[in-house]
Amino acid sequence: MGWSDIWSGVGELDINYETYCWKFYQELLGNYSFRNKKVIEFGCGTGLNSVLMARKGAKVTLLDMSREALRLAKKNFENAGLKVETINGSIFDYDVENEFDLVHSEGLIEHFTGKQRQDIVDIHSAAAKNGANVLLIVPHKKNLPYMIGKFLA
Repeated sequence: MGWSDIWSGVGELDINYETYCWKFYQELLGNYSFRNKKVIEFGCGTGLNSVLMARKGAKVTLLDMSREALRLAKKNFENAGLKVETINGSIFDYDVENEFDLVHSEGLIEHFTGKQRQDIVDIHSAAAKNGANVLLIVPHKKNLPYMIGKFLA
């Protein structure tokens, strides 16, 4: 079973819902202003955290290797009346430097080990402008909010 198989089984989501992880973004970013900021999410899945950022004025780009994930994320942006740029591809093939004000992923890096894991950190860092924010959110499978979120998804 691949990622597209997983995402093809996910229906439309409530775009008015603040994800369980959104509170961590808010805590880590504080009073961060998303207005006119360029944001990229690697391994976007549903893209819901990026929808919340776009609602606050961010210009969002989503990258995922799964066409199904991108289809779902695009639908979530459309349902929210928001624009989004999508890129279908692997993070390991992404080669942009110093472009984004915020680079983030949630639930991506833990699927890799060794050099690939370090490469993911390096790609996040390279995509960020000087002084930008880089967030790699790694869920813990025994974290109660994570387990509830996965169950509800």
